[in-house]
Amino acid sequence: MNEVTVVEMESVRDTAWWLLIIRGIIATLFGIAILLWPGLTLLTAAVVFALYILISGVIDIVTSIMSIRKNNTWWLTMLLGIVQVAAGAYIAQRPAITLAVLILVIGFVLVVRGLFEFIAAFDFHGSMRALLIVVGIITAVAGVFVLRHPQTGGIAFAWVLGIYGLIAGPVSIALGIQTKH
Repeated sequence: MNEVTVVEMESVRDTAWWLLIIRGIIATLFGIAILLWPGLTLLTAAVVFALYILISGVIDIVTSIMSIRKNNTWWLTMLLGIVQVAAGAYIAQRPAITLAVLILVIGFVLVVRGLFEFIAAFDFHGSMRALLIVVGIITAVAGVFVLRHPQTGGIAFAWVLGIYGLIAGPVSIALGIQTKH
């Protein structure tokens, strides 16, 4: 799902570009799994999503620590990582929470991540800026959709998450490759 590192693209070029690729692969696999098996129980989907945002949060925290001396806005990515780890831990500990609460937590995480990515885009130039703007908008729109339509059935909700993973995953992989070069 989520996901592209918020502000550290340039500062981690030589050390953490591979984290973006890992996040992209995980998001893509998550998207494929959800689309191939939309009938997965919501409990299973909640556990899979919890693991994904936990991993994404840890990646953001590691990336922010690696760029403390290189980037003045490292704390935004740290904050995002903490929010994701907290949300992922909450969902993992309570996978049987109601669909409405799960949808609200996921929607909130997507909106916050999208806004952070959009804001961070203006620290960059060229195609990096464009990619972050696109991913930020897609992420925020997916979050708003989820928040505005919580009554949507579990299968439709799974489709939204699956499509998001298939869009955000390859973009994150592309950012990782571009960041390395």
